[in-house]
Amino acid sequence: MTLRLAVMLHLFSLVVLAAGGIGGMLMHRPLVQAVRSGSPLLPGLASAAMRLAIAARIGSILMLLSGLNLGYVMHWVDFRFPWMNAKLTIYALMWVLSLGLAAPAAAKLGPALARRQQGEDTTAVLESSLSRLGLFHALILVGFVAIVVLVIGGTR
Repeated sequence: MTLRLAVMLHLFSLVVLAAGGIGGMLMHRPLVQAVRSGSPLLPGLASAAMRLAIAARIGSILMLLSGLNLGYVMHWVDFRFPWMNAKLTIYALMWVLSLGLAAPAAAKLGPALARRQQGEDTTAVLESSLSRLGLFHALILVGFVAIVVLVIGGTR
């Protein structure tokens, strides 16, 4: 595989990851408002938010695979630089946040919304889950910006 093709695959992965991640972050506020107001748009917003989360995870996995491929094509040269190690550490922390903070919070939303439709008061569970997802989106944004700064600064 050529370097150009490896870079294009890595950039494509970044686009998929960014679309899911930024889309999910932008979807968070309307989702919170729909949950709090009981909007009829809630099922559609929740479905879209879950699909954006799936796109972000697919993009992240593709980033890892295309990054390994890019490293192979470049004979692992970049892995000697501190900025690459910092970038990979942030990437790993983002996965820890996704699996440890976002996934459990998102898993509680669907059942809590279903129980709320049956008349049960699930406000505490919903607010807690939405708060955790908001924190997750803020931390992921910080991580994403840090990675971009590291890549731009490190490759100069």
